[in-house]
Amino acid sequence: MVSALLWFVPFAVLPTILAVVADRRWRPGVLVAVSSRGVVTAAALGVASVAVFGYLAGKALALGERGIDHPVFRWAAGHQVVWWTEANKVLTQMGGRSEAKALAVLAAVVLAVLIRPVWLAPAALAFAYGLERIGQEVLARLVDRGHPPTTLGTYPSGGCARIVAVYGTVVLLLVASGLIRGRWRTAAWAVVALAAGVEGYTRIYLLKHWATDAVGGWLFGGLVLAAVAGIVLAVRAKPGAVSPRWPRRVTAPNEPALATARSARS
Repeated sequence: MVSALLWFVPFAVLPTILAVVADRRWRPGVLVAVSSRGVVTAAALGVASVAVFGYLAGKALALGERGIDHPVFRWAAGHQVVWWTEANKVLTQMGGRSEAKALAVLAAVVLAVLIRPVWLAPAALAFAYGLERIGQEVLARLVDRGHPPTTLGTYPSGGCARIVAVYGTVVLLLVASGLIRGRWRTAAWAVVALAAGVEGYTRIYLLKHWATDAVGGWLFGGLVLAAVAGIVLAVRAKPGAVSPRWPRRVTAPNEPALATARSARS
């Protein structure tokens, strides 16, 4: 029991730390170069990248089935505890298809009101959800790596991918429009990373996927999110194209009051 709980910690902590570091240091040079060629080109290159790199990642991860997946599967099967299993069954639902769809629809409606242009949020979220769903099915057939003996879950893990792709797109839109900045932006990315890490743990612990399927889900979801980012950056290339519908008002300083305050201090 203690071992199962201890292994939960790195799945929750490490992705969160990586997200915080990446938010502070990462610069989207490649995405900016791609987005400069227009929305259609950015979308096409994004889809192509998901297909090519998703396939290559699947074939590479399949090589670890015997050395990584089988030992991890045996460990998880031998550490099943009733109450912890039930808790994981609840947690894993955040990556479910119906939950991701509901979030995408709700976020599309809300962000369409908050962000200009009005079509961007619905289009970006529909693209992210659709590309993840279709891409998952296509890659599962192309890679065809099999599944654990307990379920039909295969590469890539859809739950992990949906959190990175769909939840990540919501944060991406908030950041691109300037609705969240600074520490709020970092915190938002950290929450997505935390959710993705926990989702990966639950899929492994509940014996729904091989461990490398979860890793593949994170990578695949990241590719989908990168494709969406290319499109958003392409739209934002025009100054003011992506912005809050109600920008924050900056109050001009009261010069006489400031002068009085300075003289009082001196």
